[in-house]
Amino acid sequence: MDLRILSQMEPWQWPDEAADTFLRAITDKQASTDDRMLAAELAGDPMAINDDLTSVLLSIAEDADNPEKLRSRAIVSLGPVVELAEWEDYDFLSAMPISGERFQAIQETLYILFHDANVTKEVRKAALEALAMAEAALGSLDDIDDEDEMD
Repeated sequence: MDLRILSQMEPWQWPDEAADTFLRAITDKQASTDDRMLAAELAGDPMAINDDLTSVLLSIAEDADNPEKLRSRAIVSLGPVVELAEWEDYDFLSAMPISGERFQAIQETLYILFHDANVTKEVRKAALEALAMAEAALGSLDDIDDEDEMD
């Protein structure tokens, strides 16, 4: 399946093999950076993301040999699943598109990337933003819990 066609479709219309298409495109070092970035963007959608895609996105984010904008895009693509996992609050991880172990690996990698002074500013900023998505979701959960206690 062609990335451009998939990018024009709504995620719920994607065929079952869409995640495999994204995986092949992201890992194809012969592909243009723009195609790899598009694949990384699409891969982050909750309809596609899985442990394999998450692993690849993390490895791209960690690899300083990858273009900075691709590394940042890979991190940003992890944001929605991090936020979703936080909203699910671990009680429903069996229904999550990624495993609990992969979720923790995302958080740990983002934390390391953000705190590593040798990582470029753009990549560190993307890591901080993805971590902030998780924190915002946790804060919202705390607000809901506080409201429930008031009732």
